[in-house]
Amino acid sequence: MAGKKQKNHKGGPNGAILVGPLPPPMTGQSISFEMLRDEFVVRSLPHWLLDINGGATSRRDGGFSLDRLIALMASLCKVTILPFLRHRNFYLMIAQSWNGFLRDLWFIAFAKIGRYRIVLHLKGGNYDTFYDSLGSFRQSIVRKTLSGADCIIVLGDRLAPMFDFVPNSADKIIVVSNGCPLPKEALPSTAKVLPAAGSGEPINILYLSNLIDSKGYRDLLQAIAILKHVKKLNIRCRFCGQFLIASDRQLFHNSDEAEADFKTQLKALDIEDVVSWDSVVVGEEKIRSLQEAHFMVLPTQYNNEGQPVAIIEAMAMGAVVVGSRWRTIPDMLDEGQAGILVDPSSPLQIVDAITEATSDPETYCQVSRAAMGHCHDRYSREKHLDELIAAINAEGSLTPSQTSTENA
Repeated sequence: MAGKKQKNHKGGPNGAILVGPLPPPMTGQSISFEMLRDEFVVRSLPHWLLDINGGATSRRDGGFSLDRLIALMASLCKVTILPFLRHRNFYLMIAQSWNGFLRDLWFIAFAKIGRYRIVLHLKGGNYDTFYDSLGSFRQSIVRKTLSGADCIIVLGDRLAPMFDFVPNSADKIIVVSNGCPLPKEALPSTAKVLPAAGSGEPINILYLSNLIDSKGYRDLLQAIAILKHVKKLNIRCRFCGQFLIASDRQLFHNSDEAEADFKTQLKALDIEDVVSWDSVVVGEEKIRSLQEAHFMVLPTQYNNEGQPVAIIEAMAMGAVVVGSRWRTIPDMLDEGQAGILVDPSSPLQIVDAITEATSDPETYCQVSRAAMGHCHDRYSREKHLDELIAAINAEGSLTPSQTSTENA
């Protein structure tokens, strides 16, 4: 068998082609793909990697910028060598837009020519809506393309029905939850506690995600104003993320306009003294922001949301998450046992959640402890990577061999 050409084989534990986005920009997808790449290196698993961000530093969801276009064209050219590689498993993070699908179609076509075992991974929760928005002809193209996959990975059981339109989808779907990308040594061993009454220490609230309007950051600004002016709480709120424009809600034309509106809102709501914005934080600065946070608030209803990595990071660090009833977030927060659930577009529910939690320090500490335990059980880095690599390589584990890390 070892002497036969690749075209006579499909699948098997002989290395993987990994296609996905590396940072920048910092998104849940790029952070997760970087973690996967790093684990292949650590385990000395043979692989060939193609970064479809290609060094692009910005993103407009559903649209093109010049640097994104250049990166895309470079990726489309490089993928033509796929049929000549010796690896057996092809892994691709797929998109949820027509332009993104056309890119995926090109990649999948060359993977089929190379007779690879094809593993598709959706890091979102909106594929069925995207599919339903297409005409019958385009739907048939999507359906035929995805039917050629050997495995389709989704983030949770709630998201499996997205691919019901794919023939024999039940035989293809594998659920692999996201994992915590934070280093193990940074994770705390004890739950968080609120500042002692009368200590003068503020209650720290964190928003850790890209600032996309449909992710609810403007709802949080409204809630902060009420917490400060009406509830008279001693609070500080830190926003960490990049302003991006999404296709699901066109409130602003560009990120500069969104940033200007953010600063205008701070003045209009008279919360400039309690709110700060620090753009993207990484490494030690991200860990520090999570260590300081008592609450992490993400009231998202972003169309492409699936299983926010920021929520996993916050839970791992013991911050009490206030998250929306959206996509897999109820499962992530154990139906409200390991966090607090609110409806999207409900600033008053955010106010009530934080007010009630701060009025009962003992319960707050219990929720913090439950979050850490739930995250360890369901969303640990080790569990995520073990399951994901097993899905990619088809057979539970590989025998480490000489690593092939030709980064395209």
